[in-house]
Amino acid sequence: MQDKRSGQPDKRSIAVAIALNRRLKFRIKPIISMGTHTVRIIAFVMDDANFKRRVARLAADSSRVIIVRHARLRMRQRKITLPQVLEVLRKGSIVEPVHQEIRGAWRAKLEKVVAGDRVQVVASLETVDEQEVIVVSVMRG
Repeated sequence: MQDKRSGQPDKRSIAVAIALNRRLKFRIKPIISMGTHTVRIIAFVMDDANFKRRVARLAADSSRVIIVRHARLRMRQRKITLPQVLEVLRKGSIVEPVHQEIRGAWRAKLEKVVAGDRVQVVASLETVDEQEVIVVSVMRG
């Protein structure tokens, strides 16, 4: 809706868009187009295929992979190497579905048999347009 006098979106339309944005828990601001006087919300759905594709693309460049302290300790404890972890990120299959954490990060568990060992990696993408994949934990399957 728009105000007939000014031609701008009315306050109710903007309030509805913002309320819908909060309810969907997306970190995307409503887009108010001044030329056409429309308000729209862009919703993003992260599914297993999208997550796997993004992680594989980011893991192709190992400088974009961040391994947190807990994961490094588990790698050392379980004798899992960095090349094994990178292989799981690049070519593994998702065994625990993608889910969004309370702080908004997307997380899933990937698995692949590498060098005779079944290796599982819990990976996280902090935001939708994130340029790094975070390895949260590493285990044997």
